[in-house]
Amino acid sequence: EKITFENVNFKGAEFKKSLVFRNCIFKGKINFDECKFSSVTFDSCKFEKLDDTDTSDVTFLKAIFNGRLEI
Repeated sequence: EKITFENVNFKGAEFKKSLVFRNCIFKGKINFDECKFSSVTFDSCKFEKLDDTDTSDVTFLKAIFNGRLEI
């Protein structure tokens, strides 16, 4: 089973434990700007546009990774 996230804003969130996204679909603008991670893993995830005119992306501006990032 897959979980779909559309136009999600995690901006400024702090994740003190390991965060794992497994088999997820991210659509549209996904904002992880200024988040603090102990570690984050994207396992078998897809990143998709909402439609043909969508120019969205996934952003990690000023994010802090105290552990590791796996994509």
